[in-house]
Amino acid sequence: LEARQPPELQSASQAPSWALESTNWPESREVSFQGSWALPPPPVAVELPVEHPAEDPEEDKEELTSPKDRAPDGHLYPAVEARNKMDDEVRMLVDDYVGERSLGVALAQTRLVLENHPKMEAHLVKRLLSYTLDKTERDREMFAKLITSLCIREDISSEDLRQGLIMLLSQLAELVLDVPDITLHIGSFLAIVLMDHCLTDDVLDDVLAVTSGSELGHQVVACAKCFVSGQKALGVEQVKANMSSILEEFMASSDTHEAVDYVHDLNAPHFHHEVVKRTLTLSLNMRKRECELSSQLLKSLHSESVIALDQIEDGVIRLLFRVHDLVLDTPSAPQLLACFVQRMMYDGLLPQDFHALGVPASLVVDGTLGGEFATKLSFLLKDEALGKQSPEQVWGVHSIGELKNKIDTLLHEYFANGAVVECLEALTELEEPHFVHEMVCKSIMLSMDLADRGQHLVMHLLRHGCETGQLSVNQVANGLDRVLERIPQLAIDVPQAPKLYAQLLYRVFEESWVPADYLAEFLNRKGQSGSVDPVEQAVFMELEQILIAKKGKSIA
Repeated sequence: LEARQPPELQSASQAPSWALESTNWPESREVSFQGSWALPPPPVAVELPVEHPAEDPEEDKEELTSPKDRAPDGHLYPAVEARNKMDDEVRMLVDDYVGERSLGVALAQTRLVLENHPKMEAHLVKRLLSYTLDKTERDREMFAKLITSLCIREDISSEDLRQGLIMLLSQLAELVLDVPDITLHIGSFLAIVLMDHCLTDDVLDDVLAVTSGSELGHQVVACAKCFVSGQKALGVEQVKANMSSILEEFMASSDTHEAVDYVHDLNAPHFHHEVVKRTLTLSLNMRKRECELSSQLLKSLHSESVIALDQIEDGVIRLLFRVHDLVLDTPSAPQLLACFVQRMMYDGLLPQDFHALGVPASLVVDGTLGGEFATKLSFLLKDEALGKQSPEQVWGVHSIGELKNKIDTLLHEYFANGAVVECLEALTELEEPHFVHEMVCKSIMLSMDLADRGQHLVMHLLRHGCETGQLSVNQVANGLDRVLERIPQLAIDVPQAPKLYAQLLYRVFEESWVPADYLAEFLNRKGQSGSVDPVEQAVFMELEQILIAKKGKSIA
């Protein structure tokens, strides 16, 4: 046809009116690119737009429904329409939780969904599980913990949880076509709800029943048992193990900054409620000093944006849920947990109405262990309101100044009445083992003003403490170090201090309370850090004279 047209028409474009205008590029045109990494653009191909019919938003939903879901007039039954609407809301909830990872927001959204769709708790569980089957392992664990949090707070019941799981399992044969690892995913979910005590072991029989004893059903049960027994590792169990190691090191070093860094490096924000649980659980079996350290650690973890408030609250509620397990090892667990909660409320880690609104009523019923917790917490909060006790002092831990004053008082009483048993018991009640070396140091310094009687009393105190185990070798050795460092100042008021101290050192080493090479080690340390003070040197000269006189040998 083109050949039949006149020459002047052959050059005219025959493209339709909607076509793009062609551009005649020179054949040798050079194209410039920005950046050495850039690739040249592919040849431009003009694609004709294809008009598609407008999509009907109801069409997708129509595919998800069966004929029996529709009334004779073709419209969905109200119940089916409500279910579809709930599915949309749950899908939005899943997307929001994966994006924001805020447990508090997810709990609030879920409650709103349940409020809009009453008596559909089991369907909610089914949808939460089905919509997360294609997510990552971390996301699936996160939603498993969301479901158990809802169960513990009684937003859904254990029966709702069981029914929702059974509804999902009834479609297992179809779901496995899209999710080949579905038995592993459901098995790990089952293990989490079993270990969180939201379901009992008989749910495994339900799994086999609803799947008619199929191979897939047996695989789900086998996977769940492997996770529960520890043959397969759940992420939460690794977090627990790592957290125990972090806490052991923290209790020994008291280095809060280091512990916060370690918790941050766990990189498991969806399991931070387990960090709270582990911190409090380990502290319940320790002394007041460790309880105070735990309170400080939790405060630092939040202030440095490592742990969110909703995870802290979730950890406390989960402990209350299992308080009957805690009392097996710590009979006073309800009362101690109340002390922790009061401190956490004071530190801004829990809301001020936590005891009234944050805790499910079923966990604090009168006459139960939870009721004991609530009673103790109310008592503490009442005293706080009356100004009788500050939450900062809930553990009775003393400042350095307070400790020094208390040690001065008990030592002056001891040198007055010679009651060694009462003195050491009072020292033990302070629950400050890291400060005992100050008592050793102070007792020796006070004895130098009392001549022979003072020497006798301080030897009796140190000997009895070592024999009963109330004083350790390290505590005595550290105390002796402190005295030696203060000898130059002490000698100003007590000129005989070097001689008196040398006599005490001889008796200490003679009775083998500390290793015999202690003096040599101390001199080595002093030599590395600089010259030894002449007054300190006088102590060793006196000690050498005593050794020569007693045994005919020198300490050199």
